[in-house]
Amino acid sequence: MNYGKDLLELFNIDRDIIFLNNGSFGATPLKVLEYQSVYKKNMEKNPLEFFLEISPKAISESREKLAKLINVNCENICFVDNATTGVNSVLNFLINQIKINGKILYTNHTYPAVINTLKYYEKYFGIELLQLEIPYPTDKQQIFDIIQNTDLKGVKIALIDSISSATSLVFPFNELSTFFKSIGIITLVDGAHGVGCLDLNFEDANFDFFTSNCHKWLFSPKGSAFLYVSDRFKNEIHPQTISLFYNSGLIREFEWQGTKDTTSWIAVSSAIDFYFEMGAGKIIEYNNNLIINAKEIISESNGTLVADNSINACMSTFLLDIEPDFTTQNTTINLRKFFLKKYNIELPFMIFDNKIWFRITAQLFNQISDYQYLTLCLVDFKSNYKLYKKDIL
Repeated sequence: MNYGKDLLELFNIDRDIIFLNNGSFGATPLKVLEYQSVYKKNMEKNPLEFFLEISPKAISESREKLAKLINVNCENICFVDNATTGVNSVLNFLINQIKINGKILYTNHTYPAVINTLKYYEKYFGIELLQLEIPYPTDKQQIFDIIQNTDLKGVKIALIDSISSATSLVFPFNELSTFFKSIGIITLVDGAHGVGCLDLNFEDANFDFFTSNCHKWLFSPKGSAFLYVSDRFKNEIHPQTISLFYNSGLIREFEWQGTKDTTSWIAVSSAIDFYFEMGAGKIIEYNNNLIINAKEIISESNGTLVADNSINACMSTFLLDIEPDFTTQNTTINLRKFFLKKYNIELPFMIFDNKIWFRITAQLFNQISDYQYLTLCLVDFKSNYKLYKKDIL
């Protein structure tokens, strides 16, 4: 398989931009969208037949393919809309349904939407939060050392990332889950960047819950994700929306919560077929190698701070080596708009540790020239920042 920009013809991505932000919402191939479209038409052709007969069978096919891909029992996973939904479902179950009391451990790398969920349970349910400060850059040993040297008395739930969104760090989530399990702590992995980006194998999983988006790295349409629940909790958990199939099991309860468009879940089947057609694990290998080479080019040219290759995968995050007048969400939004308008690059910017960073991703339609061009743009931007900043602040 020859990866690179020629494969853009398989997607609907704007050809006039350099797309370096697969990490936010992914990119769905045209053939997968066409597959989904057929089911959308069937849904409107005869809604009753679709929801009662066609949809359950088609979703089951997707679930079976997904279970095989990550090497897990099909009965332990169900579809949800996104990873944030998965995290919310688990926390609602643990705190609101089975009344677990105590502290929740998380890190300063946790996704902001998830932190908002934690603050909600802190405010309304009296849950204590324990945020661990993990520096960036870091390495796996340092992550272990910080966690193992922390006073974990009273911690009942550990919420950790598979890959952190802002900083792109690959957390040793299964090894950490083993440690947490040994001291009686329930582990929830926010694997938003997981399936399709990492070679997941749940055969020896020690985490209790894992949720991952299929639309980021597995090529499925937006609104498709899965939730894994271990045998320990599989027969107890209920979704936040209780509907017709209460007490009918993980799959039926979570996958039927009133009328909704299920075609995103159905299209996971086609997305997995595409994933294998394009090389499956070879895609991951290509993306990882491309990130390593891109990091070298960007770091050498711009002297930006970045993590070691051992803790990155298909994404990497760099310090934007300028001193902006305002470190706010508006600044990051305006930076993204500026790079898109000025340089035709789709690139995300974010705030971490009160500094502004940018993140690159690698997908099979990217190639090294994309990052070489980005490097030139960064040099121009930093050289002319005083001129450009009026458009950013």
